[in-house]
Parts: sequence; C-alpha cells; structure tokens
Amino acid sequence: MIINAAECEPYITSDHRICLEYPRQVIKGIMLTCHYLNIPEAVIAIEDNKRDVVSVLKAEIDQAAATPDYPEKGISIKVLPTQYPTGAEKILIRLVNDRVVPEGGLPADVGVLVQNVGTIRYIAEYFETGMPLVNKIVTIDGSAVSQPANLEVPIGAAIGEVVEKSGGCKLEAGKVIMGGPMMGVAIDDLSRPILKHNNAIIVLDEKDATLPKEIACIQCGRCTRACPMLLMPTVLDMAARNQDCDKLNKYHVMNCIECGCCTYVCPSKRYLLQNIRIGKTIVRQASKG
Repeated sequence: MIINAAECEPYITSDHRICLEYPRQVIKGIMLTCHYLNIPEAVIAIEDNKRDVVSVLKAEIDQAAATPDYPEKGISIKVLPTQYPTGAEKILIRLVNDRVVPEGGLPADVGVLVQNVGTIRYIAEYFETGMPLVNKIVTIDGSAVSQPANLEVPIGAAIGEVVEKSGGCKLEAGKVIMGGPMMGVAIDDLSRPILKHNNAIIVLDEKDATLPKEIACIQCGRCTRACPMLLMPTVLDMAARNQDCDKLNKYHVMNCIECGCCTYVCPSKRYLLQNIRIGKTIVRQASKG
C-alpha cells in the first residue's frame, strides 16, 4: 500500500499540515487498513521539500513498531523529488513500486492500493470516535487571497464563506478554482459547497485568471518532453479537434492523467489539455456504440 503524502499541485499544503498535526492518526490509520485488508507493507510517499514531515512520521512509526497491529513487513517512508506531478497516482506507483498501471486499468491491477493521507487519517478518527467524514481540511490560497490558510471546515459549507473566514480577498477575484491550479475545476457560484474530495480553493486575481490567446503550433516538442505519461499532446490535440477517434486511440489518449504540464509549457499557449479532455470524451462516446 502507498500512502500519498506528496502534494500533487502548487499552492496546496493541506496534506502537509495533516502529517504534521495528526501524525498519530496517520500511522494508526495505516495500521488499521493493513490489518483489515491483510496488507503486509505500507510506504508513505513524501516529497523532499517536506523534511519536517519525515522526522515527525518516523518518530510515530518507531513507537508503533512495538504494537501488535504493526504490519508484517512494516511501514517505511519513501522520499521523492519535488517535481509536479509526483503525487499523481500512476506516477506515484511508478516511482515507488516500479510498476506501470495498464491503459484503462487501476492500481489494483498491478497489486497496489493508493490512499491519500487525509483518507487514512479519517479512517483512524472513525475507529476512535465513530464519526463519519463531516469535516475536511482545505487549503485557501491564490493571488487574490489576503491570508492563505489551511482550514478544517464542514463538508457542505459555502465556498464563499470559507474564503471569507480565511481573511477574504485583497484583490477582486478573477477566477475561483475548486482544487489546484493545474487540475482543478473553475466554479461560477461561490455558494457552491465544499465537497468531500475538495483539498483546496484557489482564488486568482484578474491578471492570473486571464487565458492567453493561442497561436499556431510551432512543433517545438516541449509538450512531449514535459508529459509524465510519455504521450504526444500535440498529436492528441489535433486528433481531438478533428474528432479523429482512431488516432486518439492509436496515441493512447486515455492514458492522459490531465496534469496540464503540456499546456503549461507550450510557448504557443495551445489549449492542449482542454482538447485532450474533449478527445477522451469522444473515445468514451464511441465505445458506447
């Protein structure tokens, strides 16, 4: 089992705070999961810019090692390079276990279970209190936010109220994103609720929220070099624009993890990820007949 404590996107620090403030529950949750699912070994994946987390969790692991529920092969910590998107599930499995999840497959297909550190912490809390998941630790950040913070908020709380609780905005909000700036989803109504899978609310000012105008591809290959899944984003982009399902399948569009690296590095500001997402929809619809 892999415990994902590597923040996958810029701005987000909620998992970091969970590890520092609830280390006992994190290790307890790992042991409970290993016990009930008969998993012999667990690895906590942490990026190398979080050395404080490594020392805190190592101390808890040393204490837990003497308890009867400690996993047969133990709990270890794997320190990974701080490089986006290290925390993405398929990338994490490749870095930690040197296994490749097949196209359209799940971690279970290669004998791995991946759990977020927040989920593991709440498993321990449930066993201790009997309370279901009713609160969520969420990062509030972005260029328009006055006081970036990590808050524990009730699931269902209005996003606008949560942002105000963190200190509100110092600049007019140009875009509000549920999730991180690379893979998150923009929202159009601040009365929308915090959901159980939310880990961040990013509020960008008008300057950062403005999308650049795309121009013609210059065939530089930067998107291909940046792709962590070794795909060819520019080919997938054109196939999606042409609604060429055969080419989308040929170049493995469904292997895209939608990390946005290709769009971020593109000097022509092509809407690569946006069109690749459309391409995946085209493939799904075609598979339904």
